[in-house]
Parts: sequence; structure tokens; C-alpha cells
Amino acid sequence: MSCSKPEQVHKFASRQWSSGSLMRGLSFLNDQSKKEQVEYGDILSVAKSRLATLQAQNGQVPSTPEARVRAVTSPQDNSEKGEMSEDDLSEEEDADASQQQKKATEEYKKLAALNAKLARICKPKAHSGRLEVSQEIHKQWMAGGEQRKSLLNILIKANGDKAVFKKEIEHMQRNRIKAVCRYCTAKSRVKTHVRRDKYERNIREFWVDVATTGAFERENEETLCDKTGAEGTAVSFDLGLPAEQPQVDDRGPPSDPDDSDAEVGSGNEDDSDRSTRTKVPRPGDVQEESVFEAHENIPEVVNNLLRVQGRTDTLYEKVSAVSSNEAQESLKKVDKYRSTLGNLHDELADLKSYFDGHIKACSEDEKFDKANLISMLR
Repeated sequence: MSCSKPEQVHKFASRQWSSGSLMRGLSFLNDQSKKEQVEYGDILSVAKSRLATLQAQNGQVPSTPEARVRAVTSPQDNSEKGEMSEDDLSEEEDADASQQQKKATEEYKKLAALNAKLARICKPKAHSGRLEVSQEIHKQWMAGGEQRKSLLNILIKANGDKAVFKKEIEHMQRNRIKAVCRYCTAKSRVKTHVRRDKYERNIREFWVDVATTGAFERENEETLCDKTGAEGTAVSFDLGLPAEQPQVDDRGPPSDPDDSDAEVGSGNEDDSDRSTRTKVPRPGDVQEESVFEAHENIPEVVNNLLRVQGRTDTLYEKVSAVSSNEAQESLKKVDKYRSTLGNLHDELADLKSYFDGHIKACSEDEKFDKANLISMLR
């Protein structure tokens, strides 16, 4: 009993794999030829029926069966009349079918040859077990499916040239390594993504994402825009003071010229004391300014309310999806906050529309008294 060497076993296995792939290719070609024969028979029967119909319409149907056979099998009469015989049709169909079959066979042979070449490149050698490509490419080829198809597409683009294929794969891998090094050595990530090897301190190791998993979720953002308007007749207000009354300065009653001269004649001590004094506003002025500033800030407050209201609605939807008891209690609180925010928004919108309507009406009549308007808005 003779024992073969491991090398011979590997050779026998590779030959058996090649013969198996050849048998699969031959079975595929046999199936294709059977399908084409069936299609050819259908086309031929349709052509015969069509030819018989045309001959019947033209009155060229022979009277006897022998004449029919002669008419069908005589190509000279049909050629003189400009018609094609069944033999001519069958020959053309056979030529087209054979040409298509030849093209399909050639494409299949080319694809099978490229696939076998890719297997020889990515598989380890039978004698030494050495790989011509990197371990990543070998794993990608072993995974099959889309990964193997991508490698096959690269080989097809390289026109089957092994050197160009390996160069392109190496170029892709080098670009990937450069990108990883550039990402990990950034100032913000160098302390967390780069470390030294445990045994060889001069070798640096970089953090690489091997796989990424996650869930894709769409987020919708909603914004509410509320616009209110009001119309109505304005109350008449006197703008300014009557003509018989002198104008009064906001800073106080008019001073006497003699008193001013006397004050000028006083010493430097009085001037320094006067300069250090601060102006104390009247209570009416402070209240008036606060009212108008509050009116100017109403749009900003309304926008903030809308923003908070939108976030509250989103929170309400998320909490309502939870079925625990604590979530239901929190849901009631969130609903209460939603109603409170809606009421505040409505009140502010009504106040702004009321204020804007009175200011517009007063500016048209040129009669506007701030004191009466402030007392009315309280």
C-alpha cells in the first residue's frame, strides 16, 4: 500500500475541484441548449402557421396534399415570388440561436476564468501555504457574497492582470492605514486612540473600528407660529400740552437766571458736589419705561414659550410610549405643564395684540397720552 505525499494530496484535491467546476459548467450549458431548443420549436411552429395563413389569404393553397408538400419544399418558387421558405427561416433562426449561445458561452468562459484566477490569487499556495495577498483580502474572499464580488469587479477592471490587481488592493489598504493614523494622532484623540505595544515599546498601536452597529431613527422637529391681530376704534387722547400752558421740562421746574448766576459764582466745592450727584428718576418715568420694555420683549417671550412647548410635546410623546406606573404619573405632570404653557401663550398674544392696536390707532389720530395708556393697561 503506497502512501502519497501531502503535496500530491493537495494537487489531487485541486484537480478534483477543477473537474467539479467543469462539470457544473457543462450542465449549465446543457440546460441552456435545451431551453433554446424549446424556444426554437415554438418559433418554428408559429412561423409555419403564419406562412399557411398568408398562403390561404393570397389563394396560393395547393389543391392536393402532394402539391402542398411541393409548395412547401420548393425554395425556387418562393424565391421567385420574393417569399422566404421555411428552410430559410429555420436557418436564420438557427444562426441567431447559435450566435447567442456562442456569445453566452464566451462570456461564461471569461467570467469563469477570472473567477478561477481570483481564487488562485487569494488562496494560499498548496506547497508552502503562503498568501499572495494580505490576510484581510483573504478573509474577504473567504466570506463570499458581495465581498467576493467586489474583488472580482476589481480584477475585471484590471483586465485580469494580477500585478495591477494587487497594486490596486495595496493602494486601497495603504490609504485606509493613512486615514486611520491621521484620525488617531489628532490632538484631541492621541491620548485615547494611540498606545504603545505591551512587549515592544517602540511600536505604536492605533484604535480601529472593525465593525459599526446602530439603529437609524428619524427625528421630526415641529414649530408652532401663532399670529394674532386686532381692529377697533381708539380712544381720543390729547397729544402734548395745551397752547396756553408753558412747556415743563422733565428734569424739574424752570430755574431763575439770577439763581443760576449765583450758583456759577459759588466756589469749586459746590461744582464738585453737583457733579457727583446722580439724577434720581421720577416713579412715573420708571413705571412708564418698564411697561414699554415689557411690550418690546413680548415677541421674544412668546418664541421661548413656543420652543419650550414643542419640547414638552416631544417629551409627552416619549413618556406616553412607556407603560410603567411612574411614567403614567409623570405623564399627568407633563400634560399639566402643556396646558399651562398654552394658556400663558394665549394671554401674551392677546395682550400684545391689544397693545399694538391702541398704539396704531393713537399714532393715526396724532393724539397719544402715555399716562392714560399706562393706567388703561394696568
